[in-house]
Amino acid sequence: MYKVEINKVQKNQPKKRLRKRAKFILYPFLFVIMFGMFFLVDYFFFSGAELFSRSSLIRAISTGTQFVDKFVDLELKNDNKVTSVLIAGVDTRDIIFEDGEFKSTDPKGQAGTRNIDTIIQVVYDHETEKLTMISIPRDLGVDFREECLKFSGSIHWIYDKTENANCPGRGIEELKDTVTSVTGIPIQYHIFVTLDSFVEAIETVGETNPETGEVGIFVDNPADVWDVYPFNDYGWENVYFKKGKIFLSSEDALKYVRVRQLTSDFGRARRQQIVIEAVLNRALTSETLLDPNKLTDLYKIYREKTLVSELTVKEILAGTKLIEKFDLDKVINIVLDPEIGGSEKYLNKQPHDRPGGPYYMVPTHWKDCPGNEFCRIQELIKSIIGNPIVYEENAEVFAYGTANLKGKLYFDYPKFVDFSSNEPPLRITNSKYLVTLSKEFKNQNSIIILDFSDGELPATRQYLSENLSTNIVDGKPYQRYRLNKEDFTILLPSPQ
Repeated sequence: MYKVEINKVQKNQPKKRLRKRAKFILYPFLFVIMFGMFFLVDYFFFSGAELFSRSSLIRAISTGTQFVDKFVDLELKNDNKVTSVLIAGVDTRDIIFEDGEFKSTDPKGQAGTRNIDTIIQVVYDHETEKLTMISIPRDLGVDFREECLKFSGSIHWIYDKTENANCPGRGIEELKDTVTSVTGIPIQYHIFVTLDSFVEAIETVGETNPETGEVGIFVDNPADVWDVYPFNDYGWENVYFKKGKIFLSSEDALKYVRVRQLTSDFGRARRQQIVIEAVLNRALTSETLLDPNKLTDLYKIYREKTLVSELTVKEILAGTKLIEKFDLDKVINIVLDPEIGGSEKYLNKQPHDRPGGPYYMVPTHWKDCPGNEFCRIQELIKSIIGNPIVYEENAEVFAYGTANLKGKLYFDYPKFVDFSSNEPPLRITNSKYLVTLSKEFKNQNSIIILDFSDGELPATRQYLSENLSTNIVDGKPYQRYRLNKEDFTILLPSPQ
C-alpha cells in the first residue's frame, strides 16, 4: 500500500509540472494572438493609419489581456479592490547591489548607509480607476517597536536599521509596513531603485532635445527652483530650473529630484512625482514599446539595478490590462508636508510637543489615537482621494469667529465642528481675528460663506455648500470680511 502511494506521487508529479508549464506558456500565447489580431484588423480595415501610434499600441495590449482574462482570472494583489506599490529611491553612495540586496561598503559613514531618499506610495483603486501618488518626506518621524529593533526617528532610516537588525521582514517589508502605518493603505508590491538605474532609465526611454541633441524628458515645472547640488561629494554647484515647460537630461533630472538644501524636502517630493509621471509617459510611447533595444535595456536595468517584487505571469498580464485605464494627466498628487490641509494642521515640524525620538516632523494630533498616531492623516488621505478636484483646486479658506465664549473665539458651532472632524480636503485656517457682523448679517443664525474666487473654484464652492448646508454669497460687496486674501470666507454665528 505504501509503495502504491509513492508510485502515484511519482507519476503525478511530472503531470503537475507539465500543467504549470503549459499554463505559463498559454497565457502569453493567448495574449500574442489577440494582440496580433487587433493589429491586422487595424491595418486592413483602417489602412493602418495609426498602426504604431501610442493609443493603438495601448489598445492592442489591452485587447490582448482582456481576451486572456476570459479564460484566466487576471488580477493584481489588492486589499478591498485597492492595489498599492511602494517606490523607494536608495542613496547608493558607497553602496553595491549584490545578490538582490543593497550592501554598504562604508557602513560607518553617513553617506551610503542605504538611506531611503524617495518614498512614494502609488495607489490604484480598481473600482473608481483613480491613480494616486502619495509622497512621504524622508524626515517624517516614526516609531518602530518590534523585538528586533526599538527605534524612534526619521522614516528614511527604517530600511537600513531593520536590515542590520535582521528583522523578520528585513528592510523591504518593514519599510512597507511602516509606510502603511502612516497612510493606512496596505502595500502589495515594491520597487527599490538606485541613482544609477534612475539615470539609465531616463536615457533609455527619453526623447532627443532637437536644440541640444541631449536625451532626456520634458516636464512642466510648477515653480522656479534655485538650489545647490553636491559636486563630487567635496563641494557644491549652483542649479536653477525655471518655471514652465523645461527639458531635463538624465543628469539634470537627477539634480531636479534631489536638490533640497535651499528649497525643501516637500518641494522635492512634488518634483519627484512630476519626473516619475514624465518617465511613465515616455515608457508607454510607441517609440519605446516597439524598440527591442530599449525594451532589452529596461529589462537589464530591472534585473541588475532594482529590487522589484517577484511577479507571476498572471500578475504581469493583469498589470498590462490596466494600461489603457491609466490617465497620467489625472493622477491625484499628495505630498505629506506641514501645509497639507492648513499650516501645521496635520503635520507639525520642529519645535513640537511630542517627546521621544529626534523627530523632525510629527503628526499634529499624535495624542488622539494612541498606537495609531497618524489616524487623522489617514482620514485626510481618504478624503482627498474621494474629492480630488476639490483638493487640486487648492483653495484658501479662512473661518472667522463672530463672538467670544469664555475668553476665546467661538469656533464650536456644531455644524462647523462636524465638518472639520471629517477631514475636508481643503486648506482651512481658523483666523485669530474677531469679526463683527454688519447689520445685513447681524441676525443670521447659521453659517455664512462668502465666495471671492470669481467662479474659478466651482468644485470647492459646491463642496462647502453641500457639507455646511448653506447657500454661498458672492463676496465682492463684502471685501471688509476678507482679512487674509482668501478665496472663501466662513463666518460662524454666535453661540445660542
